[in-house]
Amino acid sequence: MSCNIFRDLRQELGVYIITDVHETYQIDLIKDYVDIIQIPAFLCRQTDLLIAAGNSQKILHIKKGQFCGAETMHHCVEKILSTGNKKILLCERGNMYGYNDLVVDPRNLIRLQGPNNLVTMDITHCLQKPGGLIKNGSVCSGGERYLIPYMGRMAVSLGVNGIFMEVHDNPEKSLCDAPTQFPLEKLEDFLKELVNIKNVVKNNISINL
Repeated sequence: MSCNIFRDLRQELGVYIITDVHETYQIDLIKDYVDIIQIPAFLCRQTDLLIAAGNSQKILHIKKGQFCGAETMHHCVEKILSTGNKKILLCERGNMYGYNDLVVDPRNLIRLQGPNNLVTMDITHCLQKPGGLIKNGSVCSGGERYLIPYMGRMAVSLGVNGIFMEVHDNPEKSLCDAPTQFPLEKLEDFLKELVNIKNVVKNNISINL
């Protein structure tokens, strides 16, 4: 079912398709229908999953685990490089900070840089408060949507290669991660602002200290 949806989106909209995989067998099922395979943060150190994803020779977007430092992620890159795949993006998405909270260390956007990978930042999930919200008797993730623009501006000003974000036409009605969904109606203006920032910082002089 999902593969048919991916195929239709590609054909009708002409956009790149990205999706998570959670088990190795899923990679062969979806690789012909997507452009980018994403490794979730909680699975970023699963060697068999990284190797299988690398063998697909697709672009790989690897979320940095909430429990990992940037240095750990470069070991993940080495595992993928062993498959001959050099199309690797490492994604910063915050680190656990006590209970039910994440914080973003801007230094990671620099430390994730490497000769064999690009760097992105997930500017929505990094603002989650995992398990910090009780809704209809169930535990789910809270979040701080109002900070999304600040995270985006910070990431682009530090030279990331891309931004990952979840967008919804009615964030409060989203079935997943509603507190950190960015409203679709505000997306175009926000992206224009980020492009303007990118155009300014791309001419920065390199200062080696």
